[in-house]
Amino acid sequence: MKEKLYLDKNDPDILRNEITTYDHALTTPWTGSRFYRRDHNPICEEYLCTQDNRRIAIDGELYLADGEGYLMSIQKDQSAPDPKYLQKYFQPKK
Repeated sequence: MKEKLYLDKNDPDILRNEITTYDHALTTPWTGSRFYRRDHNPICEEYLCTQDNRRIAIDGELYLADGEGYLMSIQKDQSAPDPKYLQKYFQPKK
């Protein structure tokens, strides 16, 4: 297998990935390509994919749910989610 990663000459915000597979089961090498676009406004700086991921996206913002179900901001100076998005899931106690 051979992999080639490079920035597009015409657009430096595009990363190109060319993968070529050499296998005796194939009559000729197989080549596939993908491209990835750089996001200048990421939602979060780091995303960890874990089994017990407790991140919740509300109106394009990510929040973290603690063990009791309370939402916490994950970015500095992030505002609280609008309560209208929570009415479906949380009913006030009578």
